[in-house]
Amino acid sequence: MAPPKHSAGKTKGKKPSLPPKPTVADPPDDESSVSDASDMVDDDYGSRTFLLNSSISKEGEGKKNQRKRRRTKDEDAEDSEEEKPRVMPGGKKQQLDDPSQKLHFLLPVKSGDGGVQMRYRQVEDVREVAKVAEAKKIAEEKAKAVAPKNTEYKKFGNDPKWKQRVASLAFDVLEDPEKNLRCVRELLSGLAEVEAEIDAQITTAIMASLTEIFKDILPGYRIHVASEVEQDQLMKKETLQLRHHEEALLGVYQKFLQQLEKAITIIYKRKDLAPDELARAGCAVKCISELLVTRIDFNFRKNLIDSMVHISTCPFPALVEISVSTIQRIFKQDRQGDATVDTMASVSKVAKTKGHKISPLLLEAFMDVKVSKDLLKSLADEKEKAAKLDRKLLSYKERKHKKEVAKVEKELQNNQLEENKKLKGRLHSQIIQSVFAIYFRILRREDDKVRMRLLPSVLKGVARFVHFIGVEYMDDLVKTLNGIVENEDCKPLEKLLCVRTVFAILSGDGSSLNIDPFKFYEHLFKVLHSLDGTENRALYIELFHCVQKGFIERRKLISADRAARCAKGLANLALRSATKEGVAVSLLLKAVFIAHPSLDRYLDAEFVSSTVAPGGDMGSASGPLWELHQLRKHHHPANRAIIDALLGNPKSLTGTFSKLLHCDPVEYLADASTDIFDA
Repeated sequence: MAPPKHSAGKTKGKKPSLPPKPTVADPPDDESSVSDASDMVDDDYGSRTFLLNSSISKEGEGKKNQRKRRRTKDEDAEDSEEEKPRVMPGGKKQQLDDPSQKLHFLLPVKSGDGGVQMRYRQVEDVREVAKVAEAKKIAEEKAKAVAPKNTEYKKFGNDPKWKQRVASLAFDVLEDPEKNLRCVRELLSGLAEVEAEIDAQITTAIMASLTEIFKDILPGYRIHVASEVEQDQLMKKETLQLRHHEEALLGVYQKFLQQLEKAITIIYKRKDLAPDELARAGCAVKCISELLVTRIDFNFRKNLIDSMVHISTCPFPALVEISVSTIQRIFKQDRQGDATVDTMASVSKVAKTKGHKISPLLLEAFMDVKVSKDLLKSLADEKEKAAKLDRKLLSYKERKHKKEVAKVEKELQNNQLEENKKLKGRLHSQIIQSVFAIYFRILRREDDKVRMRLLPSVLKGVARFVHFIGVEYMDDLVKTLNGIVENEDCKPLEKLLCVRTVFAILSGDGSSLNIDPFKFYEHLFKVLHSLDGTENRALYIELFHCVQKGFIERRKLISADRAARCAKGLANLALRSATKEGVAVSLLLKAVFIAHPSLDRYLDAEFVSSTVAPGGDMGSASGPLWELHQLRKHHHPANRAIIDALLGNPKSLTGTFSKLLHCDPVEYLADASTDIFDA
């Protein structure tokens, strides 16, 4: 009879099947009872050893859910047990006096009373030892490189060959700045000498040499000063050397700026300076100006800007002019806007401190500020869009999608090389806020002397930037300007500036306001008829701006009678003005005739034949323009050619005077090269 087949195992080939296992349990083996290490500890510690070793045997996959459930129940107890400090056999906590050593824990053993005894041994941490040694080495090298050497240099005042010495030191520094930085310290020792023992010529030569040196060796980026945590970090030898060189370079540069500031402080204390003192101070101001403009992105930018703004308040006109020109150069070359923001903040601070007793030239420098209206408009649109999105109740998917899009945009923003338009828009917004904060504080001052002295510069700036402010502020601004114009002490130039500002408001976003400009047109006509032709060109240029804003740009809103009054006033002014000013006024008169075709009736032969005698009503809109026939006989050929073209002979502006066909009167008056048309 064939033996029964067993399904417990698989057979391969023709091998006979294994006999069945006996049902009786085998006797226990004495050696196998201690072969498993898990018998030496309880279950609680065994579960922690798996977590520490981060490896779980596959034999326990069948009871995975149970183990997970048991760990979940005892999770709080295990966490609290792990948070307790390990205890040494003596019952003391683990405290190591030497940070370079650590405890190496051994396998625990089971004590006789059923508890678990922890075993350890104290060993040295090789990495910690190396780290401590490297930190000591870094500290020693840094102290050696940054700390100034107690070297006594030969005084420049007693050296007859000081010129060769200065030139040699400067050449050594430029040849290898990292190795020859000691030469800069030697040059700085010459600035630290007592002024009585050294000639001003030597001091100014050292200042100029150091300025050219720093302009050449200073990097085009801002040096980051490492913190204490960053100083303890390990780094490559080349990186460490570069950090030491940058810190040493920053140290000597700071000392040089301190010496320049020391030379400048005298201009705030006394008004009667000796020639040597004034020469030192003037050279120091020029050095600060060059370093600020050429290294605008380097360290100590705010300190240099504060110095230049304070210099603009000193009683020396030459130094004030240098300071203002430096600020103008900063405004012109600043593309991002951060340097302009720092400058405007410094000016605002100084103006408050000094009671707005600042130079008008400083306020006129604001005309060179670069502000983009498109960026401000896009910034306002983004703020409005963001406010609308915040008011909406977004779902979970929409919020998640919004976060993902913001994350991707941030990554793209960090990778792109072009300027950040959002940041630039914010900076431009800060610039406009600072500018008008200064302007409004001056306009609302009760001190008439300070306000009247700064009023022309303020009004120029308001007319320049008025289209950047919000509509809600324009009504109050017009009321303020109306009060200034009604003042009896207001000069013609200031009246024209107020009129120009109001016309700029009405031509832009303020066109929706309910403002009647009749009073400002009347003030313009009064100024126009009061001019006698002996005024300076600045007044003529401002008058031209007012006529262009009020009668050419707003031509659709001007009546024929008002345009006729303007044309008659300009014709009278052309007769009274000098040569070049008269030609410019005739060009403006031609532009007014082109903008208002209704004035052609004054060119009709029948209308002109009934002209009144000279001396009639100059301001009458119904009177003929007899001044045009007087201008036709003017002594200046260019003036005669313009009036002939205006009266119907366009061929008169050909040949020599062809440039006058499309010439702007403001450009013609401001350009000195246009005097070639003189007779």
